[in-house]
Amino acid sequence: PSYPVFTSMNDLINLLPDEATAHLRAMAAAAEHAGAALQDAFQRQHMLTVTAKTLGDFVSSADRSAEVEIARVLTDAYPTYGWLGEETGARPGTDTTLRWVVDPLDGTTYFLKGLPHWCVSIALCQEDEVLAGLVYDPHKRELLPLNVKMAPILMERAYGRVPKPTFKPLSLPLVYLRGGV
Repeated sequence: PSYPVFTSMNDLINLLPDEATAHLRAMAAAAEHAGAALQDAFQRQHMLTVTAKTLGDFVSSADRSAEVEIARVLTDAYPTYGWLGEETGARPGTDTTLRWVVDPLDGTTYFLKGLPHWCVSIALCQEDEVLAGLVYDPHKRELLPLNVKMAPILMERAYGRVPKPTFKPLSLPLVYLRGGV
């Protein structure tokens, strides 16, 4: 791949400056907890409650449960941050500039059809700027974290240099974790 490959979350964390690790660890923990519940639900899709939000856009009880779990983990770690969840909407935090943006089950239609092409998506934003985020595929146990300000540091530490980008800045996951977190 054209981005660093890691076999454990610790390998990734060791590449990050100290100020970046706490948010990514919290996001990874939230995604892993929600992902485990989603994997269980994926095995029993026929038992889920499913409703249509709009034509062709569905929400299941698995989506809602995963979002509650992600909110619990992130709110415990950062109680002052705001929230924007696909299923629960927005709620302000006491820190008015930072908020979590979450799609607990990105790919609900695939999930409901029994296709393993879905993930958990979490971002931390300061006003309209994405500071960090991750996408977690529980089925493949793949974690793709992104920390926009740390991208050059990650690339240099992983490769010994910063490759000249041939892509739009936010279009490529910067690091890849295969296996467990």
